[in-house]
Amino acid sequence: MDEYERLTIINNDGLLGASRGLLWLAGFVMLISGCGSGYQFGSGAYFASWPEAVQVLLGATVFLTAAFFAIVNFVVANSLANGSKWSWYAGLVISILYLPSCCFPFGALMVVGLVRPSVRKAYGITAS
Repeated sequence: MDEYERLTIINNDGLLGASRGLLWLAGFVMLISGCGSGYQFGSGAYFASWPEAVQVLLGATVFLTAAFFAIVNFVVANSLANGSKWSWYAGLVISILYLPSCCFPFGALMVVGLVRPSVRKAYGITAS
């Protein structure tokens, strides 16, 4: 299978496309919730008795953590479309991490989209 055919299979697969879309959606949700939560923690909405510097530091930490995980989702979703082998592994890890949470439907759909034999073959993943 040549590179063009492999990328055509990857980009025309419906469940894999849904998996990439869910990674983008989850990344945007993380980014938006990180902005809101970071602001609330930083403004003293939760810990009013704490020093202001600690509140701002806590708010920045919450925002930067959410932004980091959102960027990881964006990079993995983009790399899945480009056919990177490492992104298949990273997507599978992210999907499995979503399973024991309220994002269970996202994780289940992403796992199903990634572990099908045609997708594994397109990414060069072989059963050992």
